[in-house]
Amino acid sequence: MQLVVADAGPIIHLAEAEALSIIDTLGAILVPRCVANEVSSVLGYSTWQSNIKIIDIDQATRRNADLLISTAGLHRGEAEAIALAMNTSNALLLSDDAAARLYASYIHIEVRGSLGIVLAAVAYGRISKTEADIILDLLKNSSLWLSKEVFQEAKAALREI
Repeated sequence: MQLVVADAGPIIHLAEAEALSIIDTLGAILVPRCVANEVSSVLGYSTWQSNIKIIDIDQATRRNADLLISTAGLHRGEAEAIALAMNTSNALLLSDDAAARLYASYIHIEVRGSLGIVLAAVAYGRISKTEADIILDLLKNSSLWLSKEVFQEAKAALREI
């Protein structure tokens, strides 16, 4: 079974698009406590914890996160999520942060962002293409920063599924 770890971005953005339930498509999601605190500061505590498990990271994982903060310039949430994902050879990181995505890919951690989660939900038959199209539009109008090109690529990918 694949370990799925999220930083705050996809949880917040999917919640803003009223589509957080599709994150369950990927299975149980783990978030470090600092990520949970960040999400809760935006969304509150009760609105987002469906299939998401908050965990306290161990000292070794915290040291790895500290190293990522100092060397890769990542924020605490992204660094702790990546450090947690580094603990297994079969991890999926959920992140919309460009630097976190780049670093995770560099160390061979599979990464998916909010748009990829929507497309996966369609591919797994969890939502229809019509629903996904609406969610993509809502994400475009959320706090998620999207270039026009990336948005158009997501729409094209949706048509191909």
